[in-house]
Amino acid sequence: RVRCRACVALAKVALMHQSHRVTINPTGKLLTATLGLLEAKVPPSVHKWAVEAFMFLTILPDTKVHLHEKKMGFGSLVALSESVGKDSSFHYSIMSAFARLCVEKEKSEDQKNLEREMDKKQIEQMRQLQAGGGGNAAPMEKEDDPALLRALAKQLVADDAVLVIAELVQHTNDAKSAGLRKQAAQVLQVMADTVESRGKMVQQGGYKAMLALTVVEDAKLVVNKDPLNATQFAAAWGLAKVAISTNPALYPRRTGSGPEGMIAPLLKLVDEGDNELMTFEGSMALCNLATVPELRDKIVALGGWRVLQMALTSTNEMVQRAVVETLSNLVTNDEIAAKFIDPECTDMKIFVSFACSEDPKTQIAAAGALATLADVPELAEAMVKGKALEPFTEMALLAEDPAILHRAAVGLRGMLINATDLCVGEAGDDSTPPEHALLCLGALTVLSRCGVEQAKKAAVEGLVSLRKLRPDVIIPPPEAVQHVVENMQAEQARREAEAEAARIEEEEAAAAEEAEAAAAEEAKKARAAAGEDMDDIDEGI
Repeated sequence: RVRCRACVALAKVALMHQSHRVTINPTGKLLTATLGLLEAKVPPSVHKWAVEAFMFLTILPDTKVHLHEKKMGFGSLVALSESVGKDSSFHYSIMSAFARLCVEKEKSEDQKNLEREMDKKQIEQMRQLQAGGGGNAAPMEKEDDPALLRALAKQLVADDAVLVIAELVQHTNDAKSAGLRKQAAQVLQVMADTVESRGKMVQQGGYKAMLALTVVEDAKLVVNKDPLNATQFAAAWGLAKVAISTNPALYPRRTGSGPEGMIAPLLKLVDEGDNELMTFEGSMALCNLATVPELRDKIVALGGWRVLQMALTSTNEMVQRAVVETLSNLVTNDEIAAKFIDPECTDMKIFVSFACSEDPKTQIAAAGALATLADVPELAEAMVKGKALEPFTEMALLAEDPAILHRAAVGLRGMLINATDLCVGEAGDDSTPPEHALLCLGALTVLSRCGVEQAKKAAVEGLVSLRKLRPDVIIPPPEAVQHVVENMQAEQARREAEAEAARIEEEEAAAAEEAEAAAAEEAKKARAAAGEDMDDIDEGI
């Protein structure tokens, strides 16, 4: 106890009296002793004093840098977590210390608005002018390095700090603990940034703690005047990060803490998040959960399809890809599959459109979803009527990616077998076959000779089934197929050339605009300098 109180006294003196810091050397033996006490298996009353000393030390500007540069660990905090469960009097101190170590300092609304409108140099000039000029303004507080904060958060996870936070969250459910819950959610969110830490977070109760924090109602704590509760917001974002890389089968399955509990906060994050990273990570998390049938059905039941559709309005390619991949995992749900019976429905148009995407991963996801649906006769007919054949034949004849070729073959096979008459014309009909018949059969013929085994197998199955179903259909000769392929390649080359020309034109216009703005700025500076010279002349006269 004497040792703990001595640590607290020295830490407090070092914090309040800068002149004594050199003598005390807070990052030396004092820090080592404090960390040793945190790790020790001692009564909660001793941990209380050790935590208070630790809190004071984390306020000092050099502590974080020292811990990071010297690669210092915090020791195992298992004993501390047991004390946290028995004594709530030092919950605030330990949570404040963790937050200072790994959470960026919050900025006021005025500061955020100022940073959106001005760069750092202009803000500093304004500060100096407000202080009377001449460098009289107090130095600005140094901003935290995000990489350093993440490194310290990773070390805290490695040293069992998640056990401490989980225990704290379990014992803070009163209205007075709103600030503590907010800090806990923010710290867990930063911890989840590191992929290697996520598994241990789930094992030590971090997942369950974040899940609990997504349902609290600390209404006064809001972020940027957003309707999302700040605690729920940070906890949901942390859950998204964990869910992206965690196998859904590994979550605890106890009532109230299973993976199904994540779905509602994740949908809220996607729907109400105020930046694209939240939408992206929330969608990726839902995409992973949707690989499990019961979780897929839960996402649909909670309105996930509509929420994700709205997220497609983002112009960010990575967000669109994540959302399309998630939607693709949901199409096997009966309620969602039924939407595609109407060939003119919005959902069909969305997927056919993204099956033509220039982004390979988005194209793979959209084509994979449609290929799955093509195994159902009613849906295969709707796909042909909804003009899904065109992107599939284009993929088959022009793509090189094995995954795209495989999906093209499966989709074409499904439509040809389950909507044969729509693909090649009705039997006994002497009229001209549909225009897409040659493309469809030619594409499957090309795929039946390709080097991608899965695509080749699917294409051969489609052609063999067609021969059994419709022996009257004649497979187009290789010369005709080759002619079609050459025409499509020429058209693709033309489109690519036009896109490249448009890109170059846009870049040149942007460069010209930038040069014009720079010239205007230089002229403005020259006029200002000329004005100063005239003032000097006037003073001399």
